[in-house]
Formats: sequence, C-alpha cells, structure tokens
Amino acid sequence: MTEVQNAREKEDRDMTEIPSTRSRIKSFLLNAAGPAMAALIPVLIYMLLNTIFHRFPTGDRSLLIWDMNWQYSDYFAHLHDILHGHASALYSFSEILGGSMVGNAAYYLMSPLNLLFWFFDAAHIYAGILTLTLCKIALTGLSSYFYFRHLCRRNHADDKYGFCVILAVCNALSAYITCYSFNIMWLDAVILLPVLMISIDDFIDRRHTTRYSVILFLCVFTCYYTGYMLCLFAALYFLTDLFLLTDQSARTAFVSRISCILYFLLYSVLGLMLSCLVLIPVYYAMHGTKSSFSLSSLFTAGLINDPWHVVMQFIPGCTAENVVYGSPAEPLIYCGIMAAICAAAFFVSRLIPLKNKIGYGLLSLILIASMCFRSLNILWHGLNEPNGSSYRYSFIFILTVLSEACIYLVKQDHIHRSVLISAVFFIAVTLFSYNMFRAYSSRRIWLLDLMLITVYAAALLIFYLRHTAMPVYIIRLFMMLTLAELTASAFYQYHASSVYTDCRNVSDTAEYARTFSYFK
Repeated sequence: MTEVQNAREKEDRDMTEIPSTRSRIKSFLLNAAGPAMAALIPVLIYMLLNTIFHRFPTGDRSLLIWDMNWQYSDYFAHLHDILHGHASALYSFSEILGGSMVGNAAYYLMSPLNLLFWFFDAAHIYAGILTLTLCKIALTGLSSYFYFRHLCRRNHADDKYGFCVILAVCNALSAYITCYSFNIMWLDAVILLPVLMISIDDFIDRRHTTRYSVILFLCVFTCYYTGYMLCLFAALYFLTDLFLLTDQSARTAFVSRISCILYFLLYSVLGLMLSCLVLIPVYYAMHGTKSSFSLSSLFTAGLINDPWHVVMQFIPGCTAENVVYGSPAEPLIYCGIMAAICAAAFFVSRLIPLKNKIGYGLLSLILIASMCFRSLNILWHGLNEPNGSSYRYSFIFILTVLSEACIYLVKQDHIHRSVLISAVFFIAVTLFSYNMFRAYSSRRIWLLDLMLITVYAAALLIFYLRHTAMPVYIIRLFMMLTLAELTASAFYQYHASSVYTDCRNVSDTAEYARTFSYFK
C-alpha cells in the first residue's frame, strides 16, 4: 500500500514539474526574443543591402570602401600577421626606413573584436571586415536594447509593445552606422555609448563606481579618438543626469550631489589612469605630428551650418551627396521619422516631468549648437579641424534623440495631442526641405517622405479621435514602416554617393595584397 502511495506521489510531482519546466523555457524564450531581434534584424537588413549592391558574399564588390580600401585593410592584414607571430606589434618598415606602430595600433587595432582577424589574412581581408562589421552592428543593437530597457525601469514604465526593440534597430541602422561603417574603428564607441550611459545612471542611483571606471577605460582603450568624445559627453551627461534627470529629496540633495561629483571625478581619473596604458605611448608616438592641437582653435569664430539644416537631417534624403568627404556636408543624425516625431512629442507631453524636459533639452541643444558653431565642433574633434566627416560625434545626438522617444513611448497608454503636434511639425519640416531635396536628391524621394509622414499623422489622428488605446497591429505596422524607411534611407545613401560604389572587388584583393600591401 505504501509503495503504491509513493508511486502516485512521485507521478504527481512529475506532472507538476513538467508545466513548471515548460513555463521556465517559455519565459526564457520570451526574455531572449527582444535581445535576439535587436541584434539580428539590423544584421539581416544590412545583408539585404549588401545583396542589392552585389557585395560579398553575393557579389564581387566588397566593403573595402574609401579609407578602408587604402589604409585600414592593410592595418588589419598586418594585425593578422602580428597575431600569428609573423610581424612586430611595435614597429613596421612601412614608413621609409621604418617607424613606430603604437599610434596606428591605438587608433585602429585595439578593439577586442579585432581578434577575429586571426582567421583572415591579407588575401581574404574582405571577409574579415564584413564579419567584424556585422558583429559590431549586432552588438550596437544589443547594447541599445538593454539601454532602452534600463531607461524604462528608471522611468518606472513598462515596454508593453516592444518599443525597445524597434528603437534599438533605429540606432543600429541610423545614418551614422550605414554611412560610416567603413570607418570600422568608430563603431566601438557606438556600441559602448549605451553601456556608458547605463553605468553613469547606476553610478548616481546605486553608486556602482568600479563598473563606471572599467567602462570608461574600455571607451578610451578601444579607440582613443572616439573615447575622447565619450569622455566629454560623460561629463556633460553626468551633470545633467545628477541635477535634472535624477529625483532626490530636497533635504539631502545638495550634500549627496556634492559627494557624488567628487566620487565621479575620482573614478573618472581612475578610469583614465588605466587608459594611460594606451594614452602615454600614443602621446610620445604622435607628439609633434599632424595630430598636434592648439587651444587657439577653440576661439575660431563662425557658423559652419544652419540650425534649420540640422533639423532637416531627420528627413531621409536631405543629406548631401558628398557627406563623407568634401563640402557641403550635413550631420548624419537620421534615425527614423517616427522616432523623431516621438522625440519632439517628449517636449510637448504633459506626462513628462519638466526637469526631464529641461535636461534632455539642454543635451540636445548643446549637440545641435556643436553642429552649427565651428569652435564647438572642433572641441568635439580633439581641437582639430576634421578632414571630411565633419560631425563624427553625431552618434551621441542620435542616442539622445532615441532616449527621448523611448521615454515618451513607454509612458503613453493612449494617443495624445502632443504626438499629433509633433507629426504636423515634421510635415512642415518636410515641406520646407524641398529646396534641399532639389539640390541633393530627387523630387520622388521628397514625395515619398511626405506621403510616409502623412500616413503616420493620419493613423495617429484616427486613434486620437477614437479615444482608444493603440492596437497592437498598428504598432506592428509602424515598426514595419520604420524598418522599410531605414532600409530605403541606407539604399539612397549608398546609391547617391560615389564613395560607397568606389570599392575594391573581391576578385582583385589577392592580387592587391601581393602587390601593394606594405606592412611586412
């Protein structure tokens, strides 16, 4: 009798464990779906664009574009030789009688992801560059997704509709990524920026100090040039976050803020001291060269852009053909029309605290001013006038805009008047941008943008008048339209500019490596 009872109890336990196991697997799959989509969707769209333009592996063209063709590919081939013990990491005979590799290595080769070049020699470097580019695009989507999830929790909101995924994709397929992907060493900063912002938030909220120092070190270590930009923004974001984005009690706020600033300075210095492993050799390697700077450049007066032109860059197709090198060049800040509409609605919405609006407004205005005033633009570029690619810090502005859009979206249960006002504003921007389209692109693209933004506004108006929550199928429709829009914008950039079509063919790479590769 006892054996029968024990058998029944064991059977009951097994039956209860099966649903429990299934629920855990289901929960794991649901939790993993968001990060997986944020990482894979940008990669798939990027590969779709490669297929359209007949790039490797579906065609003979490669990503050996512009400086990637003439400089970076040789550095990466040399890195392959270093990893296999066939070359020196400190010295190369490529510069007349030879020269130090420290400065070049710190700028181009310090990313941990570059270890992938262990598998790709000079004759197959095009495959390694594509693999590395896809990894960095996927990691950008992934880090952006976790940042937006963090932003939801910090603002006491929940992402019910999957906005974090689509905003992460918007960051990973922004104009900055699609146009500057051949400047592959800059993409590490795009990956690390969301992580850096999370670490600053946690530094203030939970005093996670060591994590911040380590991430700051990684920002500078991977590429000291973009790391400098991230350090500059870290100080700006920390002060804005501390005084305008973080809630603190009135009685203890002053004391806690002072101590927090002192700790931030201390751990920032600690992170930079760790970075001296790279910075000190770089300083001695590059001292007195063209990388030298002068403080007098900060007092260079004059406008380099019209603020209205900067705003117009949110509309796809407004960017000049010679955006990478030459003049005129506009900032690459496009990240989706719907994201821009929601970012503008952030400042009109009554659900957003005034302090938060002031904080993000200051960050946005400082970055816009930097794209307009020569002295501020030079400051972001390490006190040097950039030679082409005039606004290399614009990825910071893109993430700021997407942060505003994220906070607005996750706080909305219904369609509010604020988003309609923003949609009408962007219709006006599109109408006024006609002259730029006539100068840079075509009337057909302008009409397509106007039609698309009108569809957005019409759908928002319908559900605003119905006074009902936005149905899931409309949100999915907006997501699909955004993906199509991001793809079309990237297609226009690649098609309109000769920079992206002037590339080395895969079939010529082996011969090029034998003839011109000079790192021995």
